[in-house]
Amino acid sequence: LQLGIQAAGAALCLSDVPFHGSFGVVRVAKVEGELVIQPTMQELGRSDLDLLYAGAGNRVLMVESCAGEYSDEDMEAALRFANSHASQIVSKLQKWVEKNGAEKRGWEKLEMPGEVIERVSEVCLEEAVELFSGTKTGQGLDKAAFGLEQDRIMAASRELAVGMEASDEAAAAIAEHVFQQAFKRSVLGEQGQRADGRDATELRTLIAESNVMDFPHGSSLFCRGLTHVVGHVTLGAPRSALNPQMALHSGKYSNEWTFLHYDFPP
Repeated sequence: LQLGIQAAGAALCLSDVPFHGSFGVVRVAKVEGELVIQPTMQELGRSDLDLLYAGAGNRVLMVESCAGEYSDEDMEAALRFANSHASQIVSKLQKWVEKNGAEKRGWEKLEMPGEVIERVSEVCLEEAVELFSGTKTGQGLDKAAFGLEQDRIMAASRELAVGMEASDEAAAAIAEHVFQQAFKRSVLGEQGQRADGRDATELRTLIAESNVMDFPHGSSLFCRGLTHVVGHVTLGAPRSALNPQMALHSGKYSNEWTFLHYDFPP
């Protein structure tokens, strides 16, 4: 994976495509207490850390990690280790580009006239907000109907912008801008806050507690906003295991293993 990402970045650096600098991609493992750069599959199998890092210098582009219980200090050491090796890749790549890279093509920033944005917003923004919020037809639209309605509003936005002498590229960008603002309004409302009072960058409150129940041998509580998950376990012989849901629906007990996984966006 890291080689594929690195190859794509190197290709951009060597090409004539405008690109703001190079980056390095490395994978880090920790085998028998020692950090290992670009580990083999065998080393990863013995590692309690699998860290994928992209960046260079003070720029961090991506961090993905799978690990056991790691202290902040150990993770920071792994990130610094990854960054130092990524920076070495960047240094070598820059020398390669200086010798073999193509001359970068020129480009111009797309200008979106403010008066055109204002006029298109006056005409189309509220309709787009209604579409995203589901109030346009009094009920939610299915995916196909939503797409058709979105295309219609965006086409009207582009046509209005072109009528005000905006270029085709600027008209398309203005229509996209209006829809982005509409989506933001539908989620955050007029005051820029979510329905539960949070602003756009504020995460839901996270709570994780253990031993929250007296009877089981182990229990935990996880809360994210209004989503609460309780897990508990009681030790016993294998034949004592049961699945309450199976018993409820079939009248029979099951000793199948259960894995609880909770995944969520910000």
